[in-house]
Amino acid sequence: MKCKLCGSLLEDKGKMFRCSESGQYKDGSWTGCGFQIMKYQKPIDLEMDEEEMEIFLEVEQIIGDNGNTIFLDINNPPFYTKVEWKNKGTGSSNHGEPDENGIVDIGKGYKKDGVVIWKESYGRKFSKDEAIELLDGNILEFDDFVNKKGEKYTSKIKLESDKLKLIFDN
Repeated sequence: MKCKLCGSLLEDKGKMFRCSESGQYKDGSWTGCGFQIMKYQKPIDLEMDEEEMEIFLEVEQIIGDNGNTIFLDINNPPFYTKVEWKNKGTGSSNHGEPDENGIVDIGKGYKKDGVVIWKESYGRKFSKDEAIELLDGNILEFDDFVNKKGEKYTSKIKLESDKLKLIFDN
């Protein structure tokens, strides 16, 4: 099997197939190619073996028995896949189906359209409803943020450039 990014060989690394030129993970990125595909694709409930991976790399999609489809997406690192949910549209999560608001619970955060609101940020825990409000572009105010010294403080917060940003009134 050949890497879709650089043409090198793909190697079986247990839970994934990874490019033989991937190098090492250092300072938040791979020193080499970095192309990898997880063997288990939860949205279609399929554990891909080498033969299935070769087919996937050739046709660039697999439709699961549940009707969901996994697409190869070389512009979506680190997993290089995209999901088309049977009844809910397209996304890039490997965690579960979007709810009625288009939100996917990814464990440590809530994801919508590729943007993640982490369940805990700035020393406070965000509920799913608060994450939805932020993802919808609303500015919220809380009095229970916690700084590094463990002290509570009040601030407004909004989503800006796909990241949470605190807004302090002067």
